[in-house]
Amino acid sequence: MARDAFLAEVLFVVFFFYGEEIKFKISNFKIKNLGTEITEKINGKVDEDKAQEEKPGVLREEIMNYTTENIVSLSPQEPVLGGSWHIIRFWFATDSDIYAEYEDGHVLRQILISVKEGPDYKVIGYFESGEDGWQIKVGEDTQFGKPLDLYERDNETGKWIKKN
Repeated sequence: MARDAFLAEVLFVVFFFYGEEIKFKISNFKIKNLGTEITEKINGKVDEDKAQEEKPGVLREEIMNYTTENIVSLSPQEPVLGGSWHIIRFWFATDSDIYAEYEDGHVLRQILISVKEGPDYKVIGYFESGEDGWQIKVGEDTQFGKPLDLYERDNETGKWIKKN
């Protein structure tokens, strides 16, 4: 981490003093600083990673729609008293690791889904609501403590809206 910071400082000084005289063919320079990845465009080319990052709304919408349509098969438990599962909110830890909260009118549940290419949806954690919040019952909580993006359905439009 200190090496990355030192390298960033050296590059800044070099580019500051020599400006356009230096003709490096570097498409992306990535610095990891406190777990945050910063991408700087040095030569003006389109950053493919950034282009992918600009699409999460579309990809997330596809994930939310698929999960909503398939919650019955994704949930490891059956609804109680003849009810049916309905997703009430999503929490995205990453673009491919998602908590889905769902209920059947009687009980509230949550699953942690990992989406891989294909797409391949895999439930890696199952949670039940408890006195102290969500309690893992099956699997593992690989995204515990990470910042989450909350999505809830807009009742008027039927679309999932980011709330934070």
